[in-house]
Amino acid sequence: MVCVCLQCLVDIAASSSESLQWLISSGLMSRLLTELDTDDVLTQLNCLELLTVLMSVRHGRQYLQMSGTLERLEDKLVNTSSDPLTELLLPGLSHAVY
Repeated sequence: MVCVCLQCLVDIAASSSESLQWLISSGLMSRLLTELDTDDVLTQLNCLELLTVLMSVRHGRQYLQMSGTLERLEDKLVNTSSDPLTELLLPGLSHAVY
């Protein structure tokens, strides 16, 4: 259920920069970003998929860059050897970051 709600948020955020700004100021976008730090690999994969939607629009890329999310994803990509389950995230990470 949480992923469906996050999908709706990302769809709204991707529709316009004004919508994204409203979601940021309401604190709703931070929920998506905090899901990236969970220990649940499947939740992380779902979040990565949602981030690729946000990356497909200019204002989404700018937000992810300014929020430090892209840097966090790059760090996860570089440090996959520290956690064996993180290797499962490699396809999603590489797609989201590059």
